[in-house]
Amino acid sequence: MASGVPGQITKTKISLSLDKELYEALNKYSEASLIPRSRLINKAIQELLEREYPAYKQDKDN
Repeated sequence: MASGVPGQITKTKISLSLDKELYEALNKYSEASLIPRSRLINKAIQELLEREYPAYKQDKDN
């Protein structure tokens, strides 16, 4: 994940649509684990990019 510099904005607000069942499961897991939905979504997208888009990891390392 991005490690921010104090005072520097490291997040971007987005809007997206999810399958209703995925959204409900995400909410239940978030509540049960006390992990915010945004952190769960960040982790899922990061893992997808690292697995499916090799250039992501190279760009991140540079």
